[in-house]
Amino acid sequence: MTKWYKNPEIIKWLLLIIATIALGAFILTSQLVPDKYRLWLAILDYAVFTYANYKIIHLRNKDRQKAIQENENRAARRQAERLKNK
Repeated sequence: MTKWYKNPEIIKWLLLIIATIALGAFILTSQLVPDKYRLWLAILDYAVFTYANYKIIHLRNKDRQKAIQENENRAARRQAERLKNK
């Protein structure tokens, strides 16, 4: 199983999450953003944040399932070799 920090796609989504947190802080605290757009921009920022979290969870689960499948295949090969040798 690969470590999550060695997967470049997960790193990409983590950087996007960091960027959305910074953008959200800017939207909520800055006087440059008009009040009538602040709520809508915050909602869009939250949607991007949620999607990036979903992608990270999906990628980590896919890596886990791949590792489990490899372990099952390895165990089945060992068992088949044992049966051949008997």
